[in-house]
Amino acid sequence: MELFVPFMLFVLKIVDEQPVHVVLERQAILFESEEECFAAADAMLDRIAHEAHMERDDLRHWCLPMPDPSEFEQLIERRDTAKREGK
Repeated sequence: MELFVPFMLFVLKIVDEQPVHVVLERQAILFESEEECFAAADAMLDRIAHEAHMERDDLRHWCLPMPDPSEFEQLIERRDTAKREGK
């Protein structure tokens, strides 16, 4: 069985020169590969900058893989253990 790991696109909006005024958003779309994610980001960043009344240089982006399924399994195990122990 092939393990399929989609990529997520995150965009960081730098609102002004103050480092406390930043917004990190995950775009609500998954991509089949890192290459596809970066290609889509090129097209999306112009639109995002325009809608936010920002310059494209004020945006940073990353394409990151979804966490490994084992991380989800570990989370569920920890949650179930905590429930059983009354935590």
